[in-house]
Amino acid sequence: ALNRASECHPSFSFLVCTTLFPKCEDDQQTPPCRELCDEVRARCEGPLQDIGEEWPRSCEDLPSRDFAECLEPTSGACEPFPQAFQGICEPLTGYNTVSFPNAFGHLSFQQMITSREYLFFGSNLGNISTSCYPSVYTAFCRMFLPQCDNGTQIQLCRSVCEEIDAKCSPVGLGLLFSCDVFPDQGNDPTCSLVEQAAECEPIQYSGCMGLSYSQTSFPNIFQWPTQDFALQAAPTVFPTYDSISDCHPDLNFFLCSILFPQCTSEGQILPCRSFCHEINATCGERALAAGVEWDA
Repeated sequence: ALNRASECHPSFSFLVCTTLFPKCEDDQQTPPCRELCDEVRARCEGPLQDIGEEWPRSCEDLPSRDFAECLEPTSGACEPFPQAFQGICEPLTGYNTVSFPNAFGHLSFQQMITSREYLFFGSNLGNISTSCYPSVYTAFCRMFLPQCDNGTQIQLCRSVCEEIDAKCSPVGLGLLFSCDVFPDQGNDPTCSLVEQAAECEPIQYSGCMGLSYSQTSFPNIFQWPTQDFALQAAPTVFPTYDSISDCHPDLNFFLCSILFPQCTSEGQILPCRSFCHEINATCGERALAAGVEWDA
């Protein structure tokens, strides 16, 4: 039963182990700290009761870290973002060092990317960002790769996780993990929130100005999280199709609508599938014959 509740806090297993098997040195036992016990209890007692179990021990008889030696898990040293996430997470979060374990208890990057939480959430980021929570990429980075500031880990606030679940559950994209693994802002005022990105912003690429729309939003269908990514790619992408620009009068509009999708008060509007088929039918063969990459 305890294994089923262990996801409620990354230090749950540490607390149980150090309670059952306290550290012994020079014939002196060192128990876990009362503050750690209180923190874990606040987040785990409810999940334990949900499965018919009681909180296993009182925290009152444990020593306070302020007055006696006691045990607490040590956070991992600060390390750079894993290379695969540097280009996405650093510009979105504003920090460049992380530490493990994260709130899910993942002890390393490799453990993170093979976890159930990561595989579920990561595979749904695109749908979540366009359907119910535009800032999900920032939340994702802070959830799985929490900030490390001078050796101190800063977790995502529980309220952000709960907001994502509340907004996305009605469209079938609710979270499959408990938000209780994240700290409550009332108990941990240092936890991080996520600013909601403005859903619409002016198109900044000159080649896509003067269209029937002028506002865009991200991520686009390539899952580029911000317009900066599209602006870096556009000067390379658009000239590639100059040699076949006469294959369809709306080829440029089609490319713009993919890289810089239209944004309205109702949300993001992507090009219709029928429009894509039409462009593909008239331009696909010419593109391939001209040696232009084509994957419409």
